[in-house]
Amino acid sequence: LLQSPYQWEKMQNSLMASPGGNFKMFWSKCLDEAERSAMGGSPSQVSGHGLLEAIPEARDADIVHTLPCQYFQRAMPPSSGPRPGCEEIRADHLPQIFGVHWGTSRGDNIKRIYDAMHPEASPKLE
Repeated sequence: LLQSPYQWEKMQNSLMASPGGNFKMFWSKCLDEAERSAMGGSPSQVSGHGLLEAIPEARDADIVHTLPCQYFQRAMPPSSGPRPGCEEIRADHLPQIFGVHWGTSRGDNIKRIYDAMHPEASPKLE
């Protein structure tokens, strides 16, 4: 799971993966909690960070490896309250970042960052 770059939540559900085996119990608990809380809150509470934070096993380092936000999930501008070390993404962070969650992003600054990360996808103006 990804550590959230924001101080008001511990983790995010934009990237979730695991091997099979013993981890099936963890995912079963996630689905049970989602079903239990399906009608009782916002989308973030019933399917996002709120769901994950409601499961004690999500805080167990033997079960869940949390990817640090400074490498996988920097705050996206404009933001308020980023976690220390996970401040808003800038082009000079790109060499040390392994993943970006674009789903919450907007603005010209994001376009510049995307273009810097993916020059092959950027239109060339002549």
